Amino acid sequence: MVSGVLLAAGTVQPARASCGATFCSVNTQWETQGTWTEPGLRLNLRYEYTDQDQLRGGADKVEPGGVLGTHDEIRTLNRNLQVGVDYAFNPAWAISVQVPVVQRDHRHVHSDVPPEYETWSFTALGDLRLSGRYQAAFSDHAAAGVQFGLKLPTGKFDETNDLGLLAERSLQPGSGTTDALLGA
Repeated sequence: MVSGVLLAAGTVQPARASCGATFCSVNTQWETQGTWTEPGLRLNLRYEYTDQDQLRGGADKVEPGGVLGTHDEIRTLNRNLQVGVDYAFNPAWAISVQVPVVQRDHRHVHSDVPPEYETWSFTALGDLRLSGRYQAAFSDHAAAGVQFGLKLPTGKFDETNDLGLLAERSLQPGSGTTDALLGA
């Protein structure tokens, strides 16, 4: 077992992050993600707050690089409101609709001479998610399930700032794409 843990630790890839898209659910139980296993209608309202205000290089805090012709992220503040409606027909089958409202403030600096600061600030609807799920119980303490659905391009993907500059794709409240969703 120790050799398996060492092998897994040796294959870990460095973490990557974007300046806009943030979501992290530490608890993976369906109930914490707005889905329910008991029959009936549920309304779900969830608020997510993420303040990305430190540049990191690995585990260390770093200063903006200042490399000419590039830009450095300074801060991204995400305040997202998730509105969900979930209907479970029975313990096995259910459907869900989730509508996000995205409020995002972002600032970065272009490393030119002199440095140019650019900011974006907007509140807009994000991409609508329609999903269904099936869960099978094997015993009192064991179950397995599948979740399936679509993410629809209802959110804007052409937000600009006061200067008319288009925000980076990861900052946009919507993706502009229709995506299939599948999970187990």
